[in-house]
Amino acid sequence: MTTNKAGSCAMTIALLLGACGETKQIGELDGGSSESGDDSGTQTASESNSSATMTTSSTSETETASGTATTPTTGEEDSSDGESSEADSSGTDTDGCDGGSVCDPQPDGDTEAAFVIDGRPAQLEPIEILERPCSIESVVGDEPAIVTLHCPMGDAIAVHTIETNVPTTLNLVPGTAVVFSHVIELPFWNEEWFSLRLDFEDVDPLLLAGGRASAVHPAVAPQLPEPFYGNVTIAEAQGVCELEPVCDVNACAQERREAIAVAAGGDEMSVYDGRTELVGDGSQFQVRVDIARSYENVQCTDVPGHWYEFVIVNVTEG
Repeated sequence: MTTNKAGSCAMTIALLLGACGETKQIGELDGGSSESGDDSGTQTASESNSSATMTTSSTSETETASGTATTPTTGEEDSSDGESSEADSSGTDTDGCDGGSVCDPQPDGDTEAAFVIDGRPAQLEPIEILERPCSIESVVGDEPAIVTLHCPMGDAIAVHTIETNVPTTLNLVPGTAVVFSHVIELPFWNEEWFSLRLDFEDVDPLLLAGGRASAVHPAVAPQLPEPFYGNVTIAEAQGVCELEPVCDVNACAQERREAIAVAAGGDEMSVYDGRTELVGDGSQFQVRVDIARSYENVQCTDVPGHWYEFVIVNVTEG
C-alpha cells in the first residue's frame, strides 16, 4: 500500500479524487483479484490487490479500476525574483513542507490497513447490506490471510471470503460460529465496511473488522440487529490536528490529520492517522488506522469531507 504518511505534504487523495466527478476506489491488496460471483456470496478469493496509492502530481495519470484518471491542476507557480513559491488557490503558503506532520504523534511509516471481501475490491458494485450467521471454514496464510466462511442459506451454503494484510490467525479457529456483516454504500465514490464477530447471545465479541469510507460506521448500522463492531466502540475524533501546509500546487484540497477513538474492555485511545496501536484491557485489539483525514479548501467536485481506512483485529491471547 503506497501512501504518503509523512505530514500529508503530497496530497494523498488522488485515487479518491482522480478525475473529480468519477467514482474512485481507494485501497486494494497486492496481487490480482478474482471477479466476484453472484449475489449469493459464492465467491472464492485468489490473490488480491490492495495498494492504496494516494498521491497527486501535476496532471499525473493514475491507474484505477475504472480506467486512467488525470489529476486536475489547481495551483500555479510564482517565479518572481527568481524564486518559486507555492500556494493553493485559497492563498495558503507552502512554507513548512519538511516531510513531517504539523501534528503529533507522527505517522509511523509502517501502518497499512487493507482488505478485500469475496475476492475483489469493491468498486461499482450494487449496494450490499449483509448480516448472516456463518462458521469459519478455514484460515490460510498470514499477512495476508484469507478467511473462508460457510454461511447457511436455506438448503444451500453461501461462501464468503475476507482477505486482509494484518495478522488474523490468532483467534480465527475453523468451526467457530460467527456473524459476518458487510455493507457497501455508493454516495458517489465507493464506501465499504465489514465485521466478523463471535455469535453470542449478548454483545458479540469482535474478531476482525475494517472500513474504507467517509465515516467509520455505515449509515445503515443503526438498522442492524447487533452493534456493527460488537464489543468494540469506535468513533471519529475530528479537529485533533491543525491543517497541514499545502505542499503540492496541484492538490485538490488541504488536509488535516484526524484520529479514530476506540474503546474496548475499559480502555480508550485515539488512534491517529498513519498509526497502529493496541487497545483493550483484557481483550486486546490491534487497531491500524492507515488513513484518517479531513479535506478543506476543496478545489475539486465530488470530494468527501473526511476519509478513513482502518482494520481492527482481535489479538487477545489465551
